[in-house]
Amino acid sequence: MTRRIGVVLLVVILMMSSAASSAASRKLGCKGCYTLVQIDRATPPIYPDWVVKVVTPSIKEIQSPRLPEFYDITAVKLLRYGKQKNMNNQGERGQDIYNYLANTDLLGRALTLQDAEAWIKLFEENPQDIKIFHQLAAVDQFPPVLAFRERVTLFFWGTIVVSKKDGLEYVPCLQEQHGQIVLRWSPLTAKTWYWDQPAALF
Repeated sequence: MTRRIGVVLLVVILMMSSAASSAASRKLGCKGCYTLVQIDRATPPIYPDWVVKVVTPSIKEIQSPRLPEFYDITAVKLLRYGKQKNMNNQGERGQDIYNYLANTDLLGRALTLQDAEAWIKLFEENPQDIKIFHQLAAVDQFPPVLAFRERVTLFFWGTIVVSKKDGLEYVPCLQEQHGQIVLRWSPLTAKTWYWDQPAALF
């Protein structure tokens, strides 16, 4: 009896998630798109060979809030900190953005390497839905002053690692390249973050 109730509840949850996904996708002008991802956060991600240390806390160390294991990517929010909001080719240092997230409850809401990899898998399986990435990243609002940059990059600040090659801290990010969503790593201290480089939060 208990098992039957559990199965029924799971079906109801999946139906509600599917309905929510459809509604969110319609808002983004993409009816029928696949936008749901599922992540096993209890299993640590596999980091690149050049990673010598993981700086950000594990899911066990973050008390609240917790990232969901099953969600609709259209529900993700983008954070632009300080001068990033201006759309005038001014930005913020990566270390300052990280410090802001770490000193608030926002670091616990920042998406991680696991999320980035799940997004890549989603778009690999559904390449026709890459327009969802464009709309989520607000490509249509791209400020003319940054037109030379040509693409929006989403940063997943929930994961910060140290490279054994140069000792610098890196954050993972996603961007479109030749019609595909690819994973890149950006050093915190070697660049400025502009309007087109927001943080992905839940």
